[in-house]
Order: sequence, then structure tokens, then C-alpha cells
Amino acid sequence: MARPSVRVAVTGFGGLDNPEPGTAVARALRLGIPQGLTIEALGYDPWLTGAYSPGLVDRVHLAAPLAAGDEAVLARLVEIHRAQPFDVLLPCLDLEVPVYSRLGPRLGQAGIRTLLPALDRLQVVTKGALPLFCYENAIATPRTQFVASVSDVPFHADQFGYPLMVKGMVAGAKRANNREEAYAEAIRLNEIWGGGVLLQEVIEGDEYNAAMVARADGSCLALVLLRKLGVNWRGKSSIGAVVDDPDFERDARAILAKLRWRGPLELEFVRSYKDRQLYLIEVNNRFPSWILVSHWAGCNLPAMLVREILGRERQGPRRGRAGVAYVRDVEEVAVPEDTVETLGRLGSAEGRPLAAGPSRTRRAPARGQPSVRVAVTGISSFNDVMPGLGVARALARAPEVAAVYGLGSGSYDTGLYRADLFKAVFQLPTVQEPGPLLERIRAIQSDAGIEMIIPCTDADVERFIGIRDDLARLGIRTLLPSASAFARVDKRHLLPRSGRRDWDAFYVPEAALIRSADAMTRRARVLGFPLVVKGLVHQAQTVYTQPAAEAAWRRLRQQGQEEVLVQRHVPGEEFAVSVVCDDEHRIVASVAIKKLKQCERGKTWAARVVSLPALTESLGAMLREIGWRGPLEAEFIRDAFRERFALLELNPRFPAWIGFSADAGSNLPRQAVRMALGEAPLAGAEDERALFARNCREICVETVRLAAFVANGMVTHA
Repeated sequence: MARPSVRVAVTGFGGLDNPEPGTAVARALRLGIPQGLTIEALGYDPWLTGAYSPGLVDRVHLAAPLAAGDEAVLARLVEIHRAQPFDVLLPCLDLEVPVYSRLGPRLGQAGIRTLLPALDRLQVVTKGALPLFCYENAIATPRTQFVASVSDVPFHADQFGYPLMVKGMVAGAKRANNREEAYAEAIRLNEIWGGGVLLQEVIEGDEYNAAMVARADGSCLALVLLRKLGVNWRGKSSIGAVVDDPDFERDARAILAKLRWRGPLELEFVRSYKDRQLYLIEVNNRFPSWILVSHWAGCNLPAMLVREILGRERQGPRRGRAGVAYVRDVEEVAVPEDTVETLGRLGSAEGRPLAAGPSRTRRAPARGQPSVRVAVTGISSFNDVMPGLGVARALARAPEVAAVYGLGSGSYDTGLYRADLFKAVFQLPTVQEPGPLLERIRAIQSDAGIEMIIPCTDADVERFIGIRDDLARLGIRTLLPSASAFARVDKRHLLPRSGRRDWDAFYVPEAALIRSADAMTRRARVLGFPLVVKGLVHQAQTVYTQPAAEAAWRRLRQQGQEEVLVQRHVPGEEFAVSVVCDDEHRIVASVAIKKLKQCERGKTWAARVVSLPALTESLGAMLREIGWRGPLEAEFIRDAFRERFALLELNPRFPAWIGFSADAGSNLPRQAVRMALGEAPLAGAEDERALFARNCREICVETVRLAAFVANGMVTHA
């Protein structure tokens, strides 16, 4: 007998580096309902990067914006349903759930089934109302205060005490250590969500999450308990493990019973180091973005929810199996231009990417062609996506490369678990002295026979420049600039009197080096707002007020960056050019992109290839003057006022999006390998129809593997 078809519409495929849950929900459904499943992805703009994951969804549709009102939302949903019928709707965003809860009866009449909480139950778990619910039900929760006007935040924050959490009324939370940070974060969150902010007591402890599904009668269908093992700069879990904790489970079930809930739910807790008490800090009315872990734990909550809605749920595991862990990494795909264009123009499109990422099958080199074992650094996406992942993805398609090895720094390096990219990963010493680094490389060469190293972070480029001659004596090739050339692409190169300010196709905008809060105040008066505050090591932030500028400066100082660059803000569209230069400092290969989507830290999550020959030629003139050799990225803005390109930054290595160069027809990491081998560069033919899209994905790992890298200094993949 054929299995009955299951047709599901899912929302929440965006979110960039802070992923919305819909992508993970869809992945869980694909695994939990392996046959007869159709997934319709719903979103609000064509850049639903998670929906372009290979084989994940059948079609992508643009829904009506929630701000258009319930009638418009319902009308568009019914229109999609008539064209591509679906049985179940799973809203995965906080703001959507109240809307679809109100529309639930009318959706049912149209043949669209849901399982969502009643409006009055949704109200009690909003961030503003949750403290009262906890008080009335004797649930431990941190002290919380609502501040309606952000101008009052400094006063209330001082009374509240530091550190504290500043939370948006819908989403977003950031730890603040002083009044300036609290005020700046309050301004930022209020600009996004409105309605004021919450100040919340910081409970020092371990963080735990419970994902649950409640039946229509409020009883618990199933739950998965997770402990956060790695929390990134946003405070989001990037590494976690399923746990078996009877006290935790008892508390979660008790809270669910008091909520009288229906459908998916996430409870967030912190267990205090001081008294081991579990404190409820947040309730989310949808699945978490780590929900794919529930499948690996033998308790696939999204699939169970769909079967429950359809009346097909059988008795099965009621809780997730402990011992399963996950690491959040990234996936990059090339999307056909016409897919995005069709979606934006017609509102629906097939969800088919051009490429499905690297293949484990590597093409053998032709007879007489060199073959080399390459090691790359910068292999993590824990806080920011590092370039080594993209370099490895591109090298997987280079016939000159026999194997790729990762060089990591710790167990939070997500590349440790990328068996599709690396044959093995080795740990490098964190000390800056060249001696230990050289000895470790010597040992790795003995184990793996590496013949070339491509450093993929600014710091690693500088470290390997210092031991380049020693590596050459070991027979390890590199393609690196001189120490003097490296110094000239430092962010200080953007300062006045540091070099030529005007080139044929671009100029360098005004900037200043800041060493104190007073200097920040004076410079801001000259440059005006908005302005860009940059660390000389990493991070850049656009600020719009004096308090926000001072808070950004203090934040960078607290991270150990004694000097901060302040740059005039240039309005316009952003571009980047990645190049490889030869020993004569000439550009032998290049790819230019226009950035279409960027995360909060300015990293590229969607882009398209563009042709910028004049800009590339002017950049080449600058690099010849600098005396550059090897990979480099230049970031630009096309100044909307001056109608010229402004140079924002020079990065002395490949960018994190460089894997896309292999999809677009000009594989720059491969070109770098050929240059290091003394081979002639290959002619590139960029495909301007290909669009770059990146999304987050979870990788299943055994908990013992999380510690193995630190213990053994290496991880191997079969």
C-alpha cells in the first residue's frame, strides 16, 4: 500500500547567522517523513537563504507581510493553497503565531490545519508578561523590569545593577556591563522592535532549553531537553547536547501544564552556579532553531507534530535520547538568478539550487599534472564564518589538490566535524611565538604529508609570514606577502597621511584613530552621524548617536583593542573584489561581487557576481605599489552621493564567501594553489547568473568527539 502524502507549509527560512527555525524544521521533516512529503516554504522576501538548501523544499512562496493585516495574510495563504495545496501549516516565527492563531478557524475551513495556542495563552508568555506569570505560579525567574522609554534606561540600569541583560520586546538580548552599553543596546533593540525594552538580572550558570509539543488537550506529546555547551557572541547556542535530567524534565512538564498550551513550545532556563536552581528566562511560542537535534535523539518533534495534526501520530518515544550533540555550521549554495527573480516577480518559484556543495569524490589530476596536499586555517563558523571553510569547499573541486587538511585552534571550531571538507583536522598552538608553531607544523607534516599551507585569517597570515622561510626548508609551499606589504594593508592604511587617497576608480574615505572616549566625542562632531567604529583586529559597527559611539569604543577596549578606527559613513551599495597576486605583484585572477545580504557583523550571506574591470584595474595599481603577493580581498561601497567607489577595507587573505568563486567559474583558491606550484593561472569565466546564498545547518556529533580534539590534538575522517 502506498504511503499517504503529507503536504506541509513551513515559514521561517531566513535569519542569516541568527537562523530562523523553519530551515531546521524542514530538515527534521525530511528525515522524519522520508516518503510522500511535500514542503512549501513561505517567507517575506526572495532571500530566504535556508529555502535554497539542496533538496529541502519543493517550492518557495512570498507571503503577505503581517503588517498588511489578517485579511491580506489569509487571502495570500489561501491563494498559495489553491495553487499548491498543503494540509498543514507550521508557523516558525514568534510574530506569526498570534496571527495564525486568530486565523485558525478560517484556515481550517480552507483545508489548512494547524495546532497553535489560544491567544490568551500566547499573551502570558510575552516577554513583558512572563514575570507576572512566573510570580503567580511560583516559578523561579530572574528579576525583570520593563522600561517604556529608552531615554530612561541609564537611570533604571544604574538602579538595577550590573551586569544585566537588555532585551527587546519581541526578540534580541545582549549583556551590558555599564550604563553606556545598556543605553546603546536599548536604542538598537527599540529601533528594531519598538515598545521599550526589558532589563533583566543576570543569573550566572549553565543554560538549558526544553523543546516540547503539546496536544490539543494541553498534555505533553513529547519533549527534548538540551544543555548549551557553546554560546556565541549573540548568546545563542551553537553547540549543545541532549541530556537526561529528571529535575529539569519535571519542571518543564509542570510549566507546560500551567500554560495550558497547544502545539510547539521552547522553554529557556539557566541553572544557577550558586544554588543549582533552574530559572525560567524565556518562553518561545515555536520550535527552536536547533530542533533538528530531536531527530538524531530519536524523538523527531516536527514530524510528530505533523502526524498529531493529521491524526496519524502513533505511540513512540516521549523524550529525546541523551548523549546526542550538535554543532551549528554553514552551508553555501549557488542559486539560479531566475529562481530569485521569478520569486520576486511572481511570488512563487521552484526551490532548486545550482550546486549542492562539495563532492566527496575528487577528480584525479591528469597525467603529468601536479598533486598537492593542502592545509588551511580559519575553519570555524562559531562566531563568524571564517574563510578556511570556503577555501576548502573550493579546493574540493581542484584536481591539483590531493587532500585538504584543517588547522584549528579549539573544540569550538566547527570545521572539526566537516568530513565533507577535510581529511583530518589538527590543532595549532595558540601561543604567538614562532617556535611552537613551527614544531607543530613539522609534526603535522610527518603525520599527513602536507605540502602547502593557506592561512585564512589575518592573524594566521602574519604568523606564517614569520616562519615562511622555515616552511620552505621543510618543503611546504606558501603564497604570502612580505612583512612590509602585510603592514601596509592594516586598517591604519585607511588613515590620512598613510598613503595615496585617490585612485582612478575609487577613493579612501576620511577616518581617524581613537584612543579615548573624549577623542571619540571630538571626532564624531567632525565626521557626523552615522559613522563606523572599527576594531583594528576585528568587528565593525555603524552607530547613530554619541552614546552608541562611546559604547562601541568601550566594548572594543574591553576586548583588548587599545586603538579604534572611526570612519565616515558612506551610504550606498556594498561590493567586494577578491584577487590573487603573483610574485610580480600583478593580479592574475579576480572575482567581484555585489553584496545582497549581510549579517549584523557585516559578513556576506547573499551576493551576485559582477563585472568591475575598471575598479579591479585600479585595485591592481594599489597592490603593485604595496608590493602584494597572494590572496587579498578589498571591500568597497559605491558612494550614492559621489557616484564613486569608496575603499572600506583591505583584508590580507581570501574572504569567507570565496567558495562561491568555484561555483561562479573562477576558482580563486585553485588559482592560488597553481601559483604556489609554479603553474600558469587558468582563464576564468565568471557566471553572472549564479547567486551566492549561505544558511546555517546543524551537524550531528557524538559528545565524546567534542572533547577528543582537545585531548588528542587531531580529528580524522574516514
